[in-house]
Amino acid sequence: MVSLDFAKDYETKLLPFVKRKKLQNTVLWLDEPDGNTWIDKVWKDWQGEIPATLIYRSTNYKTFKAKELGEKELMEDIQKALKF
Repeated sequence: MVSLDFAKDYETKLLPFVKRKKLQNTVLWLDEPDGNTWIDKVWKDWQGEIPATLIYRSTNYKTFKAKELGEKELMEDIQKALKF
């Protein structure tokens, strides 16, 4: 998981969110202030909307959705990725 929270929100929003949601995943904090330097590296057609989900499985499967995903849609996308 990657957080794009502002530096000022790291201690007051990001860390409490991770704790409250009891996230077991590794959460990386991307604190690069200039999104233009990395947005195209995530997905070439991404305009920077958040939330966004990238599912990547080796070189055989990649999908990207720049919207909030419900649990059902997310699980369907994960199941598709697991087939590759």
